[in-house]
Amino acid sequence: ECEYIYQLEKEERHCLQYIAEQGNRSTEGCRPFWDAVACWPHAAVGETVQRACPAVLSLFRNNTGSVSRNCTSGGWSMPFPPYLVACSVDDDIPETEQSYFATVKLIYTVGYSISLVV
Repeated sequence: ECEYIYQLEKEERHCLQYIAEQGNRSTEGCRPFWDAVACWPHAAVGETVQRACPAVLSLFRNNTGSVSRNCTSGGWSMPFPPYLVACSVDDDIPETEQSYFATVKLIYTVGYSISLVV
């Protein structure tokens, strides 16, 4: 369980570094961003970007799926297919584990929020 959080934080750090390096190079199209699962690069309006399922999800199940987003004049579209479908994420988790993961997510979110303030 800790490996999952570690990998997710590592991927997030890499993405945020990439975003910082990109800066404001282009004001047109869709800006790069981290959606809490994957890093999306800058894209031109009309472009469809595809990302492989995050490696961190392979810790639970071998997946080779991918997720896409369209860059529109209104910004990024929702991912399609949804991560749950594309990456074979098992949503049939026992209630005790759901509670555990909800707690881990809350702790992660609070920690991340504090790191932004400090």
